[in-house]
Amino acid sequence: MPASDDTGTLAGLYGWMLAPLTEWTRLIAAAQEIRNVDDEWMRTMLEDRAVALPASPPVMNASFANLAPMLKALDLDPETIRTDAPAKMFKLEQACSACTKRSHCDRELTAGMAAITYLDFCPNAARLEDLVREAKAAA
Repeated sequence: MPASDDTGTLAGLYGWMLAPLTEWTRLIAAAQEIRNVDDEWMRTMLEDRAVALPASPPVMNASFANLAPMLKALDLDPETIRTDAPAKMFKLEQACSACTKRSHCDRELTAGMAAITYLDFCPNAARLEDLVREAKAAA
């Protein structure tokens, strides 16, 4: 029979194996707790402690970071679209987030050719065409 610690518990016998598992369980519990902290709850908590909240602009998600430059390349104002047509902007962001041609988009934007070539690779091409048409009609 294998030797056990003074208490004779299972943890004593297999402590070397259970210690990493216990630590992993603690990490998962901490991650779950952090995930449950939403922005509103965090603001409430900070206000209760009288901590000044920094005035920060809306966070630009890296997955659709090329959207604003693409819109500007097409002479469209991203903030105007966000304000006037939030549903359209949301659809643009969704498609951009799922895009598999991000590096192609980066190259075209850097080269200054995106306004000409986006129809060949951009999943938002049809939506962008509609926005360009609407902008021309409004002008």
